[in-house]
Amino acid sequence: MEIPVNLLFNIQAGNGNFFLGAGPYFAYGIYGKDKLHAEFDGEDVTDLFEFGEYKVFEGEHKYYDRKDIGINLLVGYEFSNGLFLKTGYSLGLKNISDNNDENNRCFDISIGYKF
Repeated sequence: MEIPVNLLFNIQAGNGNFFLGAGPYFAYGIYGKDKLHAEFDGEDVTDLFEFGEYKVFEGEHKYYDRKDIGINLLVGYEFSNGLFLKTGYSLGLKNISDNNDENNRCFDISIGYKF
C-alpha cells in the first residue's frame, strides 16, 4: 500500500491541462511471497535446496522490510472532458532488504477519467 503526497502544477495547454508533479511517498508491504524452483539436468531438485514458496515479510525466511519511503515524479495531460493520461516514476530511498542493498523502483502509465 502506497500513500503519495504530491504537489501538482497545472499548465493550460490547448483544450486541457498539462500537469507535472513530485513529492514523497510512504509505503507498507501488506503481503509478499517468493517462489524458488531448481532444476538440474532436467530433474526437479527444489526440495534438496530448501527452495519452494515462502513469505518474505515474516518468519524464518523474512527477507524484506515492510516499510518504505521514496520520491514520486509524474507528468500527464488532462483533456477538457475529464480524460487524462499520466506517466510516473517512483524511487525508493530506503534499503528494504535484510541481506542486500535493494530499493524499490516503479515506472507506471495510467489512463483515467476525472469527474
